[in-house]
Amino acid sequence: MNNYRVAGMMLACAAAALLMVHNGTVNAQTMIIEGEYQATGTNPDGSSYAGVVTISRDGDMYRFHWKVGTEYYGHGTLKGDVMTVYWGAPDPVIYTVKEGGKTLEGLWAGGAAAETLRR
Repeated sequence: MNNYRVAGMMLACAAAALLMVHNGTVNAQTMIIEGEYQATGTNPDGSSYAGVVTISRDGDMYRFHWKVGTEYYGHGTLKGDVMTVYWGAPDPVIYTVKEGGKTLEGLWAGGAAAETLRR
């Protein structure tokens, strides 16, 4: 195979990868979710809260540890850019993962409460 053909194939692969990133079709594994986040949120009664959330990965599962006045623990799964976290309440927290994992925006209490996690 000549050098021009190899270079052309490499360029085509790079272009396809950039197109996937632009279209949002990159596998969720390329997002970095693990780490410590600053949490801000609104409870169902309208009161606000703030604290820290630590997320760690355990295989295909993510473990959450909230310190927001009270400590909570949960576990979640990531499908595309949607993280669903079960934490002992009837309804899970459903986050949208943004900016490659730098921000998670979520709703909980059946949509009556909201939370944003930022690194």
